[in-house]
Amino acid sequence: MKFILGSAGSGKSYFCIEEIAQRLQNGGKNIYLVVPDQASFINEKQLAEKCGGFFDAQVTGFGRLSYAAAEFLQQPRLPLLNETGRVMLTAKLLAEHKNELKSFAGSADKLGFAQGLQAIFEEFRTFNTDVAGLHNAAESVHSNFSEKLQDIVLLYECYLAETEGRFADANDNLAQLAEAVDNGFMQGASVYFDGFASLDPVQFDIIAAMLRQGIEVNFTLPLSVQDIRDDISDEHYLFRIKELYLKLCELCEKETGKQPVIINMNGANGRFAANSELQWLSQKMFPLSINEKWQEVPQNIHIDAAANQRQEIMGVGRRILQLVRDKSYRFSEISICARNIVDYQDEIEQVFIDMGIPYFIDGKKEMLNHPVIELLRTALEVAIEKPNYKQIFSYLKNTFSPLSWKEVSVLENYCLAQGIKFYHWRMEKAWTYYAHSLGEKGDPEREAKELEYINAARFKGTAELWRFCDALHGRHCVSEQIAALRELMKQLQIEEKTEALYKNAIKEGRAEDAEIHRQALQGVYELFEQAENLLGDAVLSVDIFAQILDSGFAALRTAMIPPSVDRVFVASIERSRTPAVKATFVLGLNEGIFPAKISSAGILNGRDREILAQQGIELAPSAVARQLAEYYYIYVAYT
Repeated sequence: MKFILGSAGSGKSYFCIEEIAQRLQNGGKNIYLVVPDQASFINEKQLAEKCGGFFDAQVTGFGRLSYAAAEFLQQPRLPLLNETGRVMLTAKLLAEHKNELKSFAGSADKLGFAQGLQAIFEEFRTFNTDVAGLHNAAESVHSNFSEKLQDIVLLYECYLAETEGRFADANDNLAQLAEAVDNGFMQGASVYFDGFASLDPVQFDIIAAMLRQGIEVNFTLPLSVQDIRDDISDEHYLFRIKELYLKLCELCEKETGKQPVIINMNGANGRFAANSELQWLSQKMFPLSINEKWQEVPQNIHIDAAANQRQEIMGVGRRILQLVRDKSYRFSEISICARNIVDYQDEIEQVFIDMGIPYFIDGKKEMLNHPVIELLRTALEVAIEKPNYKQIFSYLKNTFSPLSWKEVSVLENYCLAQGIKFYHWRMEKAWTYYAHSLGEKGDPEREAKELEYINAARFKGTAELWRFCDALHGRHCVSEQIAALRELMKQLQIEEKTEALYKNAIKEGRAEDAEIHRQALQGVYELFEQAENLLGDAVLSVDIFAQILDSGFAALRTAMIPPSVDRVFVASIERSRTPAVKATFVLGLNEGIFPAKISSAGILNGRDREILAQQGIELAPSAVARQLAEYYYIYVAYT
């Protein structure tokens, strides 16, 4: 094992790219650069530019590597249960066991609760939590937490029973990767790990297997040689990184009997070689000292204040345009980061579109507001209860509605004037109510024509909706209910209309919007497939079916790579890997926002996690540990 150490910007990633390129030029093969999934695109691009293309190296994440491992083992792969499928399964279990629950009885129906519970299950899977240990903990802890833990254990056991031997998830695939490495996969390889600040237990198992098999392991960490010699308290911004370093050293000695090799990057040719201000900031920022001051007028670091978020974004926009106009920067040479970019997303989209600034926001976005999903959710709402005015017109005003905007407007005005109720909508005969009931006089011939237009719009707009509702109530198992949804989509020509929206967005240069349309439709079909695989023969009431499907819709997310080159890169600092840029804007340096104030709220709060830790059950870091880690994100943003 070899550690490539150095503070941020000292050239660790550049060293890896350079060394891989040199090895490839010398005929090297079987080389892997393993990075967090969201960084693979940037690193692959950098290596390709350095080598002019490559064949005998791979830039990959753990997940993609596991697919190659499965092929090597030649074992049949179980169907993959994605996040949407896992959330739907959890929602189904909540519905089935609602009457047995104690602590969760009042929360089981809430949108998003299944998602939160599923996250706990994923923690248990990631940390190999033993069910027997959870049972023992539930019997040992105080009564309030005991009830909550009993509910969690009950549902988790049911979850494992439903998935065991039927479906695989990411943790299963990573465990298979460790097995493959132990059986000769990647034999003789050289592996570079770059960009990791922490590892899950199963990822440690993979690295342990690599060391056992004599595979060369190179690992970059933002530590100096002095950092590894000094004692670092848990309040230090590099505490998590030092902890990872010590665990890897222990793993190396256990598996190889040797000490790891240290390569120290001094930063002479690093990112800040030509920028002494940022060099100084990265070294002096922590620990903060009032005696440490930059003695000159800063030229490369600017601090700005704004009255509110919109003013802040407008100021950033003006500065970006100035850099592009006066200093010949490209938009792609500028980035924006925030602790949580979702808080700024709406403002950035509005302001940058008005200013003509092209941008790409890196992050997964919810799809609940996409018209395909809105239409399906509304149709399900209408099917499970007496539809009200809002539901009916939410359906009719949808992008995929059978009606034109004019037809919807005329119909809506008529319904408002007449106070149309649910039972009126399902009447087979034509509506004959008109304005005379309001004491107005009108032309009978004109009124007759308008009524004919209104009734035609009503029957045209709702025919497929009522057909769907009747079909849904006439079917019992989930496969038949999914078939009813598919038929509704077919009759409304949703696939063809989505394809038209996609092509129109491409034609107008809105590549990101086009990709959202494509992924929304694909996400719906994948959700249907997961529901059929998981619950196909299950007999569920319409309301339970709709509740489970709603949990699945809430879990759908978009995920994209930059659709064009020259755009400002916008991202959350925790998740993203920013490409090489000339200017960066760090947003929202306000107390409680960045660094963020970490809440211990959730299904398992901070106190719950402390109790489980006392019982020997290891889970993700507590809120206190995550709060202390916030200073590491400040360090990342500034460097």
